[in-house]
Amino acid sequence: MSVYLADFGLALDVATARDPAEADEVSGSPAYLSPEQIMGDELTPRVDIYAMGIVLYELRSGERPFPGVSGSQLLQKQLYDPPPALRQRQPDSPAGVEEVLQRGTAKDASQRYPDMLSLAQALRQALFPAIRSVILATSASSTSRVC
Repeated sequence: MSVYLADFGLALDVATARDPAEADEVSGSPAYLSPEQIMGDELTPRVDIYAMGIVLYELRSGERPFPGVSGSQLLQKQLYDPPPALRQRQPDSPAGVEEVLQRGTAKDASQRYPDMLSLAQALRQALFPAIRSVILATSASSTSRVC
């Protein structure tokens, strides 16, 4: 099975498209925009790291980091506020996952992971102890029922 991630919020008609660098506008889904996108700074692959950090936060907590706000308020939060601590919303979240998400959504792009592979590796390391404890607990309860 293969899983693909796509954001069609940036789809455009290439026949009429302008160079986004020439336009004085922001494009993308506001809830996932990195600070550098909002400010119109140079874009690097780390904008995708930021967006993935927001997606992972949403997957883990069940809601976006800044629910209930939109428009300019949301953009201000994307610029200046770190996402609320994941453990406030999901107390059972491993501390390592919190660290991965905070680094992935750092406001300063140079503080984020350099690429998706690094993010994925850090997330796997953060999740592995939690996954292992669930497996051990499950196998222990299965063994005790069999005996």
